Amino acid sequence: MSLFGTSDANKAANLKAEAESRPHDVSVNKLQELLSSSDAGACTDAAEALAIVAEEDPEAVRPITGDLRSLLNSDHKYTRASAAHALGIIAAAYPQAVQPAVDELHPLLTDSHGSARRSTATALGEVATEHPETVKPATNQLQLL
Repeated sequence: MSLFGTSDANKAANLKAEAESRPHDVSVNKLQELLSSSDAGACTDAAEALAIVAEEDPEAVRPITGDLRSLLNSDHKYTRASAAHALGIIAAAYPQAVQPAVDELHPLLTDSHGSARRSTATALGEVATEHPETVKPATNQLQLL
């Protein structure tokens, strides 16, 4: 299926569907491009697709943790939650890659979206396995979850 001429939302939805069935065949570069879309739904689907890919191949997604990190401040709760989810999966294999996102993750522990809070707690927990000192400021909030 050609993605040329389709909206970012359609591109992201198609790539997410592809990730669900064939995660090793999805273009991480195309998903990375969609993370900067002005369409929040496209950003969310792209982050969710990257989480799926990361479950199978975290190394493939590790280089774009900075792009995912930029979504943690999104005005859209599903986008924040999807980015935190993908970062948590990456952090399980590469905690050092997600360590720079700790300051952006910390406020999501009190996010209005429950999935964002859970995914953030997971990401911070994974980072803490190798870098407990960077997560220490979030300890009190983590204990409340």
